[in-house]
Amino acid sequence: MAAVAEIASLDRCARWTACCNTLTIVKLLIIGGTGFIGPHVVRGLVNAGHNVALFHRGQTVAELRDSAIHIHGERQQLGDFVSEFESFSPQVVLDMFAYTEQDARLAVQTFRGLAQRLVCVSSMTSTALTVFSVVSKLEHQTRNHLMKKRSACARMA
Repeated sequence: MAAVAEIASLDRCARWTACCNTLTIVKLLIIGGTGFIGPHVVRGLVNAGHNVALFHRGQTVAELRDSAIHIHGERQQLGDFVSEFESFSPQVVLDMFAYTEQDARLAVQTFRGLAQRLVCVSSMTSTALTVFSVVSKLEHQTRNHLMKKRSACARMA
């Protein structure tokens, strides 16, 4: 259910952005993304016009071949793929596969300074969720920017 709400939220955001005549394309790296919830999120992001790369083991084919860049590797070796991640230069990292505190800490360590934001999507309320925090110095500014766009769109309507 959370994935559906998130996709609906992305769709509303894309409509607001289109309303203001400026499509903000975001580069997103998704850790996982080929399992139960991930393909729906990936399709929603790609359909909204965003550039998407997936980091996964390559064991699950989710009919996403042409819609995203695929980087194959093991979760425990995230740090070994920093150069590939830097080449893609994601603005946002969406972690669909953090099950433990160690997974969360590895993601934070790997992407600090590389991405503006790190987001964990999970149906679990385990310790992994308590470790995650926003890895963005611009969150407040981004939120204000979106609110200004929404206000401008409301005035145009």
